[in-house]
Amino acid sequence: MIRISLMVRLLLMLGCGLAFQANAVSSTLQGRSVSFSFDDALLDAYGTAYVSGDTLFFTPGTWAAVSLNGAGFDLAHATLNVRVSANQGHALGGVVMQSRGDYLIAGRDSRVGIGGELRAFDPGLPQTDAVATISVANSLSQQGLPTHDWSGSAMLDLSAAGTADLGVTLENLLLATSSVPNTLAFVEMKYVGLQVSTYAVPVPEADTWAMMLSGLGLIGFAVLRRGSSR
Repeated sequence: MIRISLMVRLLLMLGCGLAFQANAVSSTLQGRSVSFSFDDALLDAYGTAYVSGDTLFFTPGTWAAVSLNGAGFDLAHATLNVRVSANQGHALGGVVMQSRGDYLIAGRDSRVGIGGELRAFDPGLPQTDAVATISVANSLSQQGLPTHDWSGSAMLDLSAAGTADLGVTLENLLLATSSVPNTLAFVEMKYVGLQVSTYAVPVPEADTWAMMLSGLGLIGFAVLRRGSSR
């Protein structure tokens, strides 16, 4: 009975592990000089992913924060991890996250806010990262209809790293708050984009490789000759 119970437990653990792996579907979209890889199951509010040039972008349809009649705070947020890999002969120069949407506030003490971060890290050394917070270009204080547009961005210069492979985390937050009756606050996300810049790096030509290999061969021959002369 003990052996059977243990066997059943192991089978259940194996089944759960296989089910988890089946749910985690990795997708890769190819840009002009980079590729973007991410987990389809974790897109959440971002929605469907698209690529134009070297920009990965989303056009959400139901991502909003709303507070009516003094209901207090409403926060709508999402986070996405993306693996960015440069094509052969290129290195990553920088990443820019851009976001856009609109908002509506009506009444005293109704407010909206935009927040979030852009993070980049070496997948082989994830404990060290570079971070930039979203800067919003609008005041977010215009009252009444029609709705008013807003835009925000965050940028990281990675050219000094000279890497062709990075992990990038997008974090986006929308906040709406109203504190008294007969007021409303509404803010919506309509676009999120991750734009990547690259620069060319020299790739050794065939004759360069041949010279390097012949040089290594000569060094090896010299070492063997010295050893035999002793």
